[in-house]
Amino acid sequence: MAKGRLYRAARCTPAPWAKGRTYPWTTGDSPQGANTSDPDPWPRAAPAGATRQGVNGLYNMGANVWEWTTDSTDATGRERRTVGGSWWYGAFNMKADVKAFKPADFYAVYIGFRCVYDR
Repeated sequence: MAKGRLYRAARCTPAPWAKGRTYPWTTGDSPQGANTSDPDPWPRAAPAGATRQGVNGLYNMGANVWEWTTDSTDATGRERRTVGGSWWYGAFNMKADVKAFKPADFYAVYIGFRCVYDR
């Protein structure tokens, strides 16, 4: 996928959300509709597209599973940042300002990554 297309997909703001507004949660003004350890319909990871659509128009971007990033704590890259929270953690961990680092070789069922493709 062309870099510009991916950027546009990640930056869209569909109704009913306001373009340019910063929301406290990827799901809007509350974490409702996301898959966290708080009460919801999913005991573990939710199927793709089952959670509430986020403010960027994409599904499962907050909670469900932590996503690995390329951010690291030092030049060696031994620890990597994970973002978005997961079904194993409470909704608070969905917030963008949460700094969660894990060993780069760490494995858990509540950590994953995103795949993007062009239709």
